[in-house]
Amino acid sequence: MLLASIIVFSMFTCLGVVSAAGNPNFNKVADAATLDGWKEFFGTSAATTQNVGAVWTDKSVFADNSHEVFQNLTDAYGNSIKPTVSDDSFLVTLSAIASNKSIVGYSHTPTDTVLVLDVSSSMGPRDNNAISELVAAANSAMTELLAINNNNRIGVVLYWGSTTTFLPIDRYTTTNKVTGTDTLKFFETNSSRNQITISNGVKDGQGKSVTTKTQQVQPGTYIQGGLGLAADMFKEKSDANDTVIGSDGFQAGTQRKPVVVLMTDGAPSYGTTDYADPGNSTIGLNATSSNNFAFLTQLTAAAVKKDITGYYNGSETMFYTLGFKIGSDATARSVLDPKNSTSALTNLWNTYKAASVGSNVTLRDSNRTITIKKSGKVDDIVYNDAYYSADSNDSLETAFNEMISEIIIQSLYRPTLVENNNANMEGFIEFIDDIGDYMKVQEIEGIMVGDKLFTGEKLSENFRTDGGDLGT
Repeated sequence: MLLASIIVFSMFTCLGVVSAAGNPNFNKVADAATLDGWKEFFGTSAATTQNVGAVWTDKSVFADNSHEVFQNLTDAYGNSIKPTVSDDSFLVTLSAIASNKSIVGYSHTPTDTVLVLDVSSSMGPRDNNAISELVAAANSAMTELLAINNNNRIGVVLYWGSTTTFLPIDRYTTTNKVTGTDTLKFFETNSSRNQITISNGVKDGQGKSVTTKTQQVQPGTYIQGGLGLAADMFKEKSDANDTVIGSDGFQAGTQRKPVVVLMTDGAPSYGTTDYADPGNSTIGLNATSSNNFAFLTQLTAAAVKKDITGYYNGSETMFYTLGFKIGSDATARSVLDPKNSTSALTNLWNTYKAASVGSNVTLRDSNRTITIKKSGKVDDIVYNDAYYSADSNDSLETAFNEMISEIIIQSLYRPTLVENNNANMEGFIEFIDDIGDYMKVQEIEGIMVGDKLFTGEKLSENFRTDGGDLGT
């Protein structure tokens, strides 16, 4: 998309502009606009890849606002708008557009994604079609992620009061599809809607048939255990020197990017004080959730994220969370969205943060008092990149799709260098056009993207580090 800034210039009046404006023979003249010149190199008629990686810039000067580029502009509110130009002024556009390559099946950074999914009892038949919706969402997520890059791999962890590796990290295929759709059928459920099963016909990256297995919904919610098992799956790839694409084919030598997707329908009811290396649950045993459980789970998520990044040679782990019908459960929401933790959990974090590494930290809530040792792994409790919510069975797949879309966006190749994981504000191109003698900038109209002109407040809202129409 063409990005242009529209600038109004005017002459200094000390050079006789006033008298020139009164002269009936006075006439403004500007060269023909070259604003659309980029199409010659990057347009739909340009079938060659010879300009891949090139950056095109342009300066065009307009004596009035009659050019077609100004005819269909709207502001950020959708209102028609046209820049104004006085008798002694010109409209000037400074434009830049860059090209990038897109190779079918390889246009994104390769990812290893582990889905950490809740199959506790509340996901069973008591909640109508919850497990059916989870199966549909998982099938859709795997279909999308595997399709976006031929080197993408996926693993699946299921957790309840315990955990299981349902699918190890690998590239899976199947020819079976969900009836009436193009979604691949990796999983299914039964008529009783109380289990998830690997469908027949699923094959691994070596073309071998995956053994069909089934997991029933069970009591308990041990999120720490699920996250710990996911970290172990990433570590296995690291130990096997299998986090970088091999030496043959497209993307050879490319570091894979690790991604964790955590989904739960409630707060944890199982936990362990060994939060930096969770194994079996040591506290709770399906008790009512507590602030201590929630905080321990936050610590585990933060520690796991740091570990996985280390396993993948410093490639920053993308971590996304999804709350399914958690409603007004502030504790469950805090586990998944620590940036908006309850005051009780914030107080526990402040207590932990104030302690020195290696010292004992006492955590108290209304249910119990526990003591943990502070690890050097956790220096920020906000571990996730984004939180998503689904308030009904029907919206679970939609929420998953939104999350997967974000993963796809964040794994895009960038046409310019990004060093600190902030593609919105880094990798920018500096385009300077010096003003000629006796000229000055009278007014900056705004930033034009396509046929939309962003000005004033809307420009500030949409051109920022965390997104917006101009920041993404």
